[in-house]
Amino acid sequence: MNRISTRGKNYNIPLCLFHVDRLYTAFKRVGTFKIGNYIGPDTTNSFSVDLKQSIIKANSEGIERRSLMIGSKELISNCTCAYDLINKTTVTLPHKYSVYQVGGDHPCDTTGTAVHYKSEKAINKAILELLEKNSLFLFWYGKKGWLVKDKLDNYIIKYLNNKNLLIKIYFNTEFNPLISVFVIIINTRKEVLSTGTSIGLSFNSTLEKALEEAYLLYWQNGTLEFNSLKRNEPFEYPVFYDYFTGFETKKIPDKFNNDYINLNWRIIIDCLPSWIQDLNLLYLQNSSNHNLKCVKVFSHSLYNHVPLKIYINPKIAINQNTLRLNQNDLNEIPECIFV
Repeated sequence: MNRISTRGKNYNIPLCLFHVDRLYTAFKRVGTFKIGNYIGPDTTNSFSVDLKQSIIKANSEGIERRSLMIGSKELISNCTCAYDLINKTTVTLPHKYSVYQVGGDHPCDTTGTAVHYKSEKAINKAILELLEKNSLFLFWYGKKGWLVKDKLDNYIIKYLNNKNLLIKIYFNTEFNPLISVFVIIINTRKEVLSTGTSIGLSFNSTLEKALEEAYLLYWQNGTLEFNSLKRNEPFEYPVFYDYFTGFETKKIPDKFNNDYINLNWRIIIDCLPSWIQDLNLLYLQNSSNHNLKCVKVFSHSLYNHVPLKIYINPKIAINQNTLRLNQNDLNEIPECIFV
């Protein structure tokens, strides 16, 4: 039982009496670093149906962001060591690929970055994060995916529907055997309020994570607006709708309905397309909690960032081997609403 303390007095009142939705959001502000002209993000949000897990997630994300500003250990000539998971060799990379940067041929944000007590799980999460953002690139700019046809029974969907919000759910399987899920929350004024993405081997668990992310951003945007800290202009739904009229509906393939598949990064690598030439594992320095392993997976063949048009380099292998978009093509496509 949780207890509320006021002026030294404890009242044995379960907090769940006041928190009837059982949807727990957490916010954390962490210190950051100034590297050159860049200052890293210093706030993190998280969501879970378990209060403890929500707090742990917020803390982990904060460590992730701090570590990305420091990067891996720098060797001579502004280089660092990495391990190529595909070619199974130690390689030397420019140190800039291990830190946050918005310029150059390979901009880097928190995409492909993960933290965990166990190295294996950190690597799994980092690879999935990298593939998720690249699956999103194919979904948004190439319309690679389908609108979910199945009727879904989910507590977050029910909660949002009770607030008169529409949930649109898409999926693709561009990195088979992985399935990517994309969630969009729309209000009655036909405005996109928030989005969420996730990738995994099971549709149900992947959907759950995508919905959690969408709900978290919905809560974050609503909180900022309520406190007048930021005025978010929602995306106009007609623009989005016109762009997505070509999407077909499709039932979820049966092979993605297994919730008991153990995820292993070695299995994922064996199934990747041959045009992905490298997946470089970088160990990021962590000054906050030395028990946690913070890693980043960087690839020259993939986008190492959220696929916003300003950062997309058409020469990268994923585009050259799939959509083959040029700059004029990109200019004709609406900006990606997923962040």
